[in-house]
Amino acid sequence: MDRCSFCDAAATRGPIASPGSLYVCEACTRLISALAARGGSEATRGIWPIDRVSPAGATLADFRQFQAELAAQGIDDAESRINLAIAYREMGLNCDAVIEAAFVMAIDLHGPHTTEALRILLTPPTLQRGGLALLRDRLRLRLVTH
Repeated sequence: MDRCSFCDAAATRGPIASPGSLYVCEACTRLISALAARGGSEATRGIWPIDRVSPAGATLADFRQFQAELAAQGIDDAESRINLAIAYREMGLNCDAVIEAAFVMAIDLHGPHTTEALRILLTPPTLQRGGLALLRDRLRLRLVTH
């Protein structure tokens, strides 16, 4: 049986990335989801980007208007959110990709799109250089205190 790359418990998801495939247990999936939900904040500095930028060729105001229109449409299903996360990541909007991946996990932590959300969160370019080690340390601290 595969073991969680963060706490060595039995893995429930994986492999997430290659090379050096990652496996994640249920407890660490919940903790990653909770931390990613704070995307764009100081809590995630060094793991994921915290600076929101606009896509090439658009102003930040135009892009935020587009996001507001999406929100007004009430897009709350995991499939739409994972597609947005993938699109944002491909456009280099890594902070927004983290936020959308967190939404996916909040909507349905046990759903079929959670593995893809973890892939977005746990691989570059969304995951910053050195971010995996920092994430591992933060998860270990949370696991010990809970």
